Amino acid sequence: ASDVEQLPSVFNLEKSKTVCLVVDDNAQLRSFIGKTLSNVRLGLLFAPALEHALTLSSLPPFLLHPSLSPHFLSAAFAVVEKSNGKEAFEYAKAHPEVSIVITDLAMPVMSGRELLAALRQHPDTSLIPVIFLSAQAGSEARVDALLLGADDYIVKPFQARELLARVNVHLQLGHMRKELERRVTERTAALIESEKKLKELAEQHQTLALVSPVGIFQCDTEGKMVVRPLSLPLSCFLRSARRSELTAQPPRPQFTNPRFFEISHHPADVPLDEFEADVHPEDVERVRAQWHDAIANWRPDKPVSTFEYRYKAGNWAQLEIRSFDKGYIGSIVRPSPLFLLLLAVVVVVVVVVV
Repeated sequence: ASDVEQLPSVFNLEKSKTVCLVVDDNAQLRSFIGKTLSNVRLGLLFAPALEHALTLSSLPPFLLHPSLSPHFLSAAFAVVEKSNGKEAFEYAKAHPEVSIVITDLAMPVMSGRELLAALRQHPDTSLIPVIFLSAQAGSEARVDALLLGADDYIVKPFQARELLARVNVHLQLGHMRKELERRVTERTAALIESEKKLKELAEQHQTLALVSPVGIFQCDTEGKMVVRPLSLPLSCFLRSARRSELTAQPPRPQFTNPRFFEISHHPADVPLDEFEADVHPEDVERVRAQWHDAIANWRPDKPVSTFEYRYKAGNWAQLEIRSFDKGYIGSIVRPSPLFLLLLAVVVVVVVVVV
């Protein structure tokens, strides 16, 4: 494997998009951190012989010697230095490529705590990892910093290797947070667009059902009429709700279109399961048997059932029931004039024969 493939993943980030914002009023400390991050030596990270207890002094000169092998040199990060929190916050807002903020706690103009609060409150900077630097040791100070929303807390003086290791971790976590945020945003936008299209499609289907010359209803797999909240007129729903108050049952608005009631003359405030009461007395037994055969033993590919009958009002209707994956879709239509003519002829012939 090549040297690049053996490097830790942080060095495979796009360097132009990996900007470390260093914030401290101490120019010497800013310079030290800047050199550590922007001109780090891989040997400093991985070779035990080069593990020096670097504090706030500059890097040892031998680590900067140009005679070192090129694969030990890596311009790791772009570094931007600011002397107070206000300057850093303004820079972070204007430069989305800022990947991490390393800030001192005690600074003039705007402290590290105030900088952290400002970053977290602004939508463009809320996900940037923040590492606090402080001379205050102890678990209490570390816990307080983490409770404020900081991602890490490093006590001065510190080793360069520790700083680099922590920056590595938080750059990766920050990158993953941004990537997750991007994917969530894209998925949310896609879901909103999909919901919009489905709503438009539902409105189109509802319009078609409203203007259709065919009466439409829906049943579950057992032949019970399916309930939908926007199927009947509001007055019908209110009447159904009043009935439910008396019977302690929830209201059952049902999925039908207006044409169904025009053809069947079914009362709008009567449950559709009581449709037999609308059928002509001479046809009730036959319709009951045909209905039972049509809805018995449901399966998605069940053959279509069709039969004709009369309503009490005297008008004829043709009923068709089709199965689908959630139950049945039924329709009723007024028979064609040709059907009525043939029916009249059959009646006349029967009368003559009798």
